[in-house]
Amino acid sequence: MADMRRDGSGGMTLVIFLLVLFSVVITVLYFDLRVKYTELKDRNAELAASQVLLMVPDSQAEALAQWLESHPRETERLLKQVEINANEGDGVREDNSQEAGSIPRSLVPEVISENSDGVKVIALPNGGIRVTTRDENTEKKQ
Repeated sequence: MADMRRDGSGGMTLVIFLLVLFSVVITVLYFDLRVKYTELKDRNAELAASQVLLMVPDSQAEALAQWLESHPRETERLLKQVEINANEGDGVREDNSQEAGSIPRSLVPEVISENSDGVKVIALPNGGIRVTTRDENTEKKQ
């Protein structure tokens, strides 16, 4: 009978040991996942802050993607312009040397490229682009 108590006691000790070990492993895994989640959350915020969003209709998305891939220099230039505008803030600085009736040079859209069909890609002052076939007037008529 003493042997049975010993076996039952040893089995109970083994079960308690395994439960403690399981708890320690689960706790370590929880804290590891928590640290990784925090790192991913910070990385996500960093990527969202540096993101450039182009919104185009579905019918034009493929054409715009092809243009961006086939014109890497212009795309890089647009991204640099967006970065500069983001670093300067949204405020527009006025230049006192310009006439009151003219548009500041930094606000004039610039034609980046034009194909044989007359489709122009224009860099906008806020960092976006416009794809159009219209003639762009850079000066406002008064």
